Amino acid sequence: MKINNLKTLNCEKVSLNQEMEDLAESYLERNIVSRQYAGHALFIAIATVISVDVLVS
Repeated sequence: MKINNLKTLNCEKVSLNQEMEDLAESYLERNIVSRQYAGHALFIAIATVISVDVLVS
C-alpha cells in the first residue's frame, strides 16, 4: 500500500494514556510479552484499551 493511500482510510488518532501504559507494563511483568519487545507490548495494550478488532504490525 502506498503511503498516499493511507489518507483514504478511516483512521482515528488516539493519545497514549496511563491505562495503556499500565497494561503494557503488566504484560511485561507477567512475561506475557518479553521485555525485548516492550514496544510491541505497548501497541497491544493500546489496541486492547481502544477495542481494536484487528492489529497489524
